[in-house]
Amino acid sequence: MVRLCNILYESGIKILLCSGRREQDQSETVEWLAQQGVNYNELVLRRDGDRRRGCRALSRQTGGPRQGRGGGKSGLSFGSV
Repeated sequence: MVRLCNILYESGIKILLCSGRREQDQSETVEWLAQQGVNYNELVLRRDGDRRRGCRALSRQTGGPRQGRGGGKSGLSFGSV
């Protein structure tokens, strides 16, 4: 996934990462992504105190369509902005 993400990033596609991690964990998340060599444009984290299931919480936060049923550990979505 890191390789694919970086190929897309280098080709000019904007990469938006959405995570179920809380906003208070942002510095740890950014550090981890850097250690893994992930290039991205924007990172969206779960608002502190938000205990909804991951997929629903992030789709409402980003204003995007809900994909899948949640429960997965990771996901990849492509689209134009």
